[in-house]
Amino acid sequence: MKWFIILLFPLVLFANGTTCYIGEIRSQIPGEERADHYGLLFLKQATFPDEKQFTEHWLLKAHDGEVIEWEQASQLEEDLHEITLSGEGGTITGTGELVGLPWHWTVLREKMELHTESPIEVEVENRMDNETIHSIAYVYSVEEDGSRTFFAMFRAILYTVDQEMIANFFNP
Repeated sequence: MKWFIILLFPLVLFANGTTCYIGEIRSQIPGEERADHYGLLFLKQATFPDEKQFTEHWLLKAHDGEVIEWEQASQLEEDLHEITLSGEGGTITGTGELVGLPWHWTVLREKMELHTESPIEVEVENRMDNETIHSIAYVYSVEEDGSRTFFAMFRAILYTVDQEMIANFFNP
């Protein structure tokens, strides 16, 4: 289940070029009174305005020691406020809406599907506040009849950091 957690937070709130972030992910499942520490997240985001695309390279260090790495690409539509996203090997697909001025968006809302043995749908909202990203994701399992069951909520707060500070996390 952990491998898909990094897919929940595509943080499309940009500075031009490459931007790096670091922060914590907290999880909460139904019936729990408070969220628990899930892990540390490192994100390297690159923008390509000429190609109307951005990419994200994630590294999650879960609290149990597992390390998960992932890359994702998002393609902007003509009006630069809608995206189509995909992950490695078609494991994830989805669409999103960007709010704000192009390449200076302040909000991203996404709906994505994770194509696994047990289908999963995720709804994400990311908001930029100065150089901090606040992200929340709601995860649902999809039943054979198409109905959805709420599985968990994940929250992340990510802070912009100097690229050199986390470069070694991506290039061991």
